[in-house]
Amino acid sequence: MIEYYSEVKLVHMLMALASGSLLFIHGLILMRRPAGFVANALRYLRYGIDTILITAALMLTNIVQQYPFINSWLSVKLVLLMVYLGLGQILLYSAHSQQQRFIAWFLALLTLLYIFSVAETHHGWGVLSPVLGYAGITQAG
Repeated sequence: MIEYYSEVKLVHMLMALASGSLLFIHGLILMRRPAGFVANALRYLRYGIDTILITAALMLTNIVQQYPFINSWLSVKLVLLMVYLGLGQILLYSAHSQQQRFIAWFLALLTLLYIFSVAETHHGWGVLSPVLGYAGITQAG
């Protein structure tokens, strides 16, 4: 399975970018449209992208033998993923005002950027690790 690592990682990274881009676009649409407007095509596209993203993540954990709750940076990514998905749900379905939509959208985008920083540094503190005194990548992968 290791021979597919590069391809699976590329799919995972592309789906992460696609998920974030789609959330950004969907948020922009929701800021301009009436409260009840949610395009079904965008909703189902997000489901598909997020499913592929999570499937690729599970494949990567199996390939590199690093798992959430064993490797701390992956645990942080998993928890942040749940926060990101929850904020997306609030944005798309639970927010009743433009202010609530904007806050959920902004926090979801910040969460996604932080997930990217954790993935890049392989450290639970992500971009904050140098500020907090942690240097370098702590685990290979």
